[in-house]
Amino acid sequence: GKLTGYRKMAERVVDIVAEKLEDNLIDIPFTKTESIHLTDPYFINYRQVKEAIEELEVLMSGYNINRIYATYLIQNYGPAAVDIWNNCIERKQEDTEEALIRAELDFCYEHEMMLKPLDFIVRRTGRGYFMPSTIPLVKRIIFTYFQERMNWSALEMQENHQEWEEVMQTLHTFS
Repeated sequence: GKLTGYRKMAERVVDIVAEKLEDNLIDIPFTKTESIHLTDPYFINYRQVKEAIEELEVLMSGYNINRIYATYLIQNYGPAAVDIWNNCIERKQEDTEEALIRAELDFCYEHEMMLKPLDFIVRRTGRGYFMPSTIPLVKRIIFTYFQERMNWSALEMQENHQEWEEVMQTLHTFS
């Protein structure tokens, strides 16, 4: 996915720099990023991914939520998807889909680099591209979430709303 692409780009940059350094007779060690796992825990193979999706579908079966979210969560968060789902179901007073969005936001806020609403919707989850029907619900939740978590001023809210609208327009306008 996206992280593998970033890793591949970094590898190419390192190879170019290494080649230049070797031209100057500077010996550099081989890179080790290939053996560094991007998540912890992580899946060993695709069979484990499929099994995790099936297990999450079973956990979701008693709730009013589309089963596609099992695949979505596993593909986006790996084994941590179960923790996100557990956070979701602990929010008993909320609609399940709204609770899931808040649980995802909590996870991304606590474990990942998420500084703006667009980090979540475009860069982290891909909802802007692959789940556009969820955008209105996410929008209703995410700005309040950021205002509370980041203690945003009215100006910061306005700037982020404007940036959001501009990006959403480009996501759904083809020329």
